[in-house]
Amino acid sequence: MPHFQIKKFFGVLLFWGSTFFLFAGALSGYTDIKQFSTEFFDIIYPPESEQTAFLLGKHCDKLYAEICTELGAETDLHLPIVITPGQDSLNAYFTPIPYNRIVVYDTAVTASNTVSLTVFEETLLSVLYHELVHAVSLNMKRGFVKFLGQMWGDYLNPAMLQPTSLFTEGVAVALESHKGEGRLNDGFATQELLQSKIEGKFPAWRNVSGARDVFPGGTMPYIFGGAFTRWLRDTYGKEKYSQFLYEWNSFHFFKLSAGIFKKVYGVSLNAAWNEFQNSVIIPENIFYPGEENSPYNYHELYTKKGLYSSLTASAKGLAWFNEYNSTVYLASHKDSGENSEKKESIASDGVLPKDSAEKKLTERIKISSVTTLPGLNRITFDATGEWLTLSRIKYNNQSSVSEVYVYNTNSKKLIKLPSVHLREGTVLKLSNGNLYAVAVYTESQNSLIKFYKITMSEKGNISLEEENELTYILPQGVTAFSLTDTGKNCLAYTTGGKQNNITLLDPLTKEKKDFLFSPENFSENFSEFGQNCSIRNLSLVPKSAGALLETECEIVMFFSWATSKTMPRLGVIGIENWTEATQAQVYFADTDVSGGVYSPVLSPLRENTDSVRIDYIGSFYDHRRLMTVNFDALSFMKFHIGASKAEDFFKDFGENDVEENFEEDSSLGINTLEPVLEKRISGYNHFKYLYEGVFVPVPVVTGYDFLFNPGAVPLLGATWGTTDPSESVIFVTSGGYDFFTHSGGFLISLQGKYGFRDYAGEIDARFDSSVFFDQEGFQHTSIVGNLKFNLPFGRISSIEQNNILRWFYGKSPFGLTDTLWYQNILGYTNVQKRGSGFYNVGGVATGIFLDTIAMESGKDFYGNLGVFLTGYIPGYVPIIFDIRLIPNFGSLLDISGKISLFTWEVQEGIPFIPLYINRISFSVKYTGSFLRSNDSWDIFRLDTVLTELPNLKYDDVLSLQTEIMMSPNTGLITNAKMSLVGSLNFKLAGEYKTGDNLTWNIGFKLY
Repeated sequence: MPHFQIKKFFGVLLFWGSTFFLFAGALSGYTDIKQFSTEFFDIIYPPESEQTAFLLGKHCDKLYAEICTELGAETDLHLPIVITPGQDSLNAYFTPIPYNRIVVYDTAVTASNTVSLTVFEETLLSVLYHELVHAVSLNMKRGFVKFLGQMWGDYLNPAMLQPTSLFTEGVAVALESHKGEGRLNDGFATQELLQSKIEGKFPAWRNVSGARDVFPGGTMPYIFGGAFTRWLRDTYGKEKYSQFLYEWNSFHFFKLSAGIFKKVYGVSLNAAWNEFQNSVIIPENIFYPGEENSPYNYHELYTKKGLYSSLTASAKGLAWFNEYNSTVYLASHKDSGENSEKKESIASDGVLPKDSAEKKLTERIKISSVTTLPGLNRITFDATGEWLTLSRIKYNNQSSVSEVYVYNTNSKKLIKLPSVHLREGTVLKLSNGNLYAVAVYTESQNSLIKFYKITMSEKGNISLEEENELTYILPQGVTAFSLTDTGKNCLAYTTGGKQNNITLLDPLTKEKKDFLFSPENFSENFSEFGQNCSIRNLSLVPKSAGALLETECEIVMFFSWATSKTMPRLGVIGIENWTEATQAQVYFADTDVSGGVYSPVLSPLRENTDSVRIDYIGSFYDHRRLMTVNFDALSFMKFHIGASKAEDFFKDFGENDVEENFEEDSSLGINTLEPVLEKRISGYNHFKYLYEGVFVPVPVVTGYDFLFNPGAVPLLGATWGTTDPSESVIFVTSGGYDFFTHSGGFLISLQGKYGFRDYAGEIDARFDSSVFFDQEGFQHTSIVGNLKFNLPFGRISSIEQNNILRWFYGKSPFGLTDTLWYQNILGYTNVQKRGSGFYNVGGVATGIFLDTIAMESGKDFYGNLGVFLTGYIPGYVPIIFDIRLIPNFGSLLDISGKISLFTWEVQEGIPFIPLYINRISFSVKYTGSFLRSNDSWDIFRLDTVLTELPNLKYDDVLSLQTEIMMSPNTGLITNAKMSLVGSLNFKLAGEYKTGDNLTWNIGFKLY
């Protein structure tokens, strides 16, 4: 290799290799990583998660042993657990790729309107428990399968391709719930199961595999699978189920989930599933909205089906957001005059003006969009309706960051609170006369409530200043949800877990009262309605509602509640004088309703004050919608619950029979390690696990020609891949040989990511180096490097940069040739989901790209700048258009457009074939190119170049396309999407038309 090529080779290698010191995967951005080992686990953590590491380290071995006993498995695993505080959404995952390991996101639990993890006493331990069930159930190997795993990698397991998420998530949810906690004992979670039976839409087992990609697909394997697994274990016994687990970890030819099930249980999976479906009992007393004897009805104002969440109300109107498009909507009273300068939506007491009472609701009310904010999970008005607070989680591939915004309904100004890692926000006025934005700040398992003083200028500009003296610190492991302005200079909120309570707090005096919703705290017997009373969705009831309860109260709030035996229902709490109160009045609706009751609010759109109307959200099988009910037509169970001071309540929190669930007491105070474990703490060894990995008897090395067009992959060979437990760097090496062409090659690949904790931004780098040879010896060597940046900003925007560097040296039609190709793409995008349809997205992606290529050590050179603009127009017929100026050296201008004419959401698994059909779509596509041999830097002579446009060759094609999108419906690969695409192509008439006018093609596309 010439001296010039050697320098260039090592220059490229040094440039890309130097980026990898940045990467730390799950622990990106953290230093001084520590680890210690228990009998079965290596706990890896940064200093910010030390307390969490000590908590998990104290309990992980016993949890693991308990699971093995429950499932009849051997205790033969030893795997790493990585703890990272780099996420604001509590979760964890187990993966056997490239070897068995668990990653835990160390943050406080996030509330949800439906399925939530707020149902555990010790949430983090329960999350770990769930993942440990995966680790055990997916490693119950015997004999030859166990030997293969030990030799070639943990991933080499039939369980990767046989049981679907129905079974793998099902066993985890069933075991997390078998001692009274968990999602199967939470009425908010199991409502999905009951609702499908109520509506006659109970899915077939093959439709609960994890392949469904529309609502409610994500939660179905957990709830349906968990309930089915519990039924299996109760009906056929634990021993039979243990046998089933061993079988799905064994090789079976021509048998997948259904065949393995029949072999173990002696009945078909269809028959067992039907029997399980019959065991799901619809409540005897249940209302059906819209029926003659039902007080519940569909909302006449907004009849569209959607994915609505977080209904909130005030004198300004009714607000909610649609998860399909992340848009907040406000329903308010129309202005009395078109030119009215003062725009008052609804009277200050929340009652409509009398002169409009006779008009139909749809004639009196206007619906407008407030803002769009992806990742929304809660919105809420303050007591006056002047402020709307929006809480969201901003997601990216490597991180998630929670944020809170406040919106002034008068000035229409939106501003983000200055800190991140905030959630559950609201606005309230305190007795000192100041107005505050309030939110929960989380760090690891610690939560506190922060206060930001709001100041408005004469021009309506909003400024926020944190007041540290008001900060309220919550006990470790406890967090607050549903922060609500009571209108009485105090804050209301709930806490999750088995110890559900509603708390009132005066931030100035620190006066605090807790009303504990546990069965033993009710004045009368509550046990017949089930255990685990969950409280969600607090909302203030203004004075204009009148006396709803038997005794007039200072503070009245609506909420949703559910137990293990109910669906979500309406609840009311009233406190007479909260600073002096020793108890509260509580009303529980005594009958279930189809769709449940979520986010109940006093309707600000009611026509008169003769009756109390409540608006709420109903959650149905495949959609959510706005609902309404007449409060006076409901019957309630009435209780009194005692109040306790906060310090008394939290004194024993976490010490109440935790051993019942985890075999050992676990204080939520400061966690400490046993001395024997503490002595094992050491620095994190990144290389300890690198000898373990994935071995695949298939090569992935690909050759290139001098213009980097990919060549054939060798037929015979192998690939080895590995990483450290935190995925700081992924290493892959591969080699192969083709006996037909007598050629082969070798590949080394490195990949890593770095996440920006507070911005949800990330850097992604990849480096591939390969060498190929043929029967004459050396053929070519190549290096491909890729460095990507992604930085979200604002509400919906992000900046993206993609650097691609390619180097080739080897044989070509011109002899030995070297090529150096560099591309840099800098773009902006605000493309977001805009509706329920898969293709219904909106926004633009635009930017510039640098394209340079040098050959023969720079003797031949081409360089140019290009511009691109891609637009997405949502609607019933979504449209995509794309314009690219100087996209390559053979085209001056490329234009294309695609119209999605019709999409049929099939969402069905195919019997006898492990395929799931997601959707079938029909579209028409047009592409056209102005062909031209561009010269270097023509972009700077654009005024002259564009004059040639009318005289250039133009090549265009009109295509009619049919796409069948589907997923493998077996194993743990059901999320993998692929499409069969058929296209009928018409080459349009023109002077430069060549070849056939009409062609067709069929191909596959992977997502």
